[in-house]
Amino acid sequence: PGERFEAIATDHAFAETLAVRYLTLLWRTFSDRDWYVAAGRWNAGPHGRWSRLWAYDSATPLQFNSGQFLALFIAFYAVYMLLRHRIGARIVWLLAFSWFFYYKTSGWYLLALIANVGMMWWIAPRARHAATTAGRRGWIGFGLLVGLGPLAWYKYANFFLDTIATAAGGTRERFDIFLPIGISFYTFQSLAYLLDVAWKRIEPAKSFFDTQLFIVFFPQLVAGPIVRAQ
Repeated sequence: PGERFEAIATDHAFAETLAVRYLTLLWRTFSDRDWYVAAGRWNAGPHGRWSRLWAYDSATPLQFNSGQFLALFIAFYAVYMLLRHRIGARIVWLLAFSWFFYYKTSGWYLLALIANVGMMWWIAPRARHAATTAGRRGWIGFGLLVGLGPLAWYKYANFFLDTIATAAGGTRERFDIFLPIGISFYTFQSLAYLLDVAWKRIEPAKSFFDTQLFIVFFPQLVAGPIVRAQ
């Protein structure tokens, strides 16, 4: 296996094939005529095609294995390298790109994500500094309601309402509910932060941006893994 790996690693034709495939994906991001015709943008010119890179399209959400992501990541990484020695600016840039990444996958459901994490950032120190155990549990219960309530709605609202309608011998029109990408992950990740802070395993984050980045860091945002804040 070692000899085979060395042979592949030194095979220039193999390397050129990989390079051509990546460049082809990148080119398709900007020149896919079928996509632009379907979207009514073929006659929009270079400006219209360039706008595709920044706008959310529910028909073609951003995916890691796309030329569009490759183009965006190259631009992101170039700026990141310029900021690598400035911690504050680096955090803001990572968070901005993570927010943008989620916007490209789920549109304005990004606001629900920001609100979810923001509420956990606000609730966690209040749960930690509660004067009594009952008070702490009350804040934790409130955090669980805030976190799990939207998840239950998006995932199970139609199921429960259909069950009730069937039990009553009737039917109902189902709600057209879009399930935001990664909602299970970021819900449980934010609850992990809340519980670790509330039970004094870690200090609460003073920075809103630090908490946001812990939850929405784009490489793990849509697929995990879920990690403990501690």
